[in-house]
Amino acid sequence: MSFNVCIDIGGTFTDCVVSAPDGEAHIFKAPSTPDAFEQGFMTSLALAAEHYGLGLEAFLEQVDGIVHGTTVSTNALIVAKVGRAGIIVNEGHPHVLLLREGPRKRSFDWSTDFPEPFVPTLLTREVGGRMDARGREIVPLVEDDVSLRPGSEPHAIRMAGQLPAALEDQVRVGMERDDVTAEQVQPAGGGDGGDA
Repeated sequence: MSFNVCIDIGGTFTDCVVSAPDGEAHIFKAPSTPDAFEQGFMTSLALAAEHYGLGLEAFLEQVDGIVHGTTVSTNALIVAKVGRAGIIVNEGHPHVLLLREGPRKRSFDWSTDFPEPFVPTLLTREVGGRMDARGREIVPLVEDDVSLRPGSEPHAIRMAGQLPAALEDQVRVGMERDDVTAEQVQPAGGGDGGDA
């Protein structure tokens, strides 16, 4: 016997749909738990397990796969309850979030009242370089635009002093390249990466 499970975490409920071996589908609802979304996720699975007369562990052993989705991030954007963020874009495209290509509203109705972009223009930084759709480098990355080497001005990362050093380190780790040595990649100012 094997089950397939789909779970959607929403702002109010966490829905769990289970496809049983006999082809029947059952839906289980648990309250979403915004402070720890995994709790609502696990509660929905426990409700499903109970329905089938199994303990949670025994039920999970018979699950072939779990597909997970959520509207939590979309809801957060809609009500603007999100942390401050910046965006790094290709040179020449600083207003990509203002263009609003692909909206559900009328694209060419200039009187449409759009919300402010998620990331303000002040926190948008351009970097030189370009990749094509297949991941091939078309224009080489301008290393100084993203450099975190001592003595350089990492304007795309520091965003005019708006990111703490700890976050700069996270960005640095994500941007390390094979052709840059560990000695070349250091936190801005050569510090230890602690809070600025």
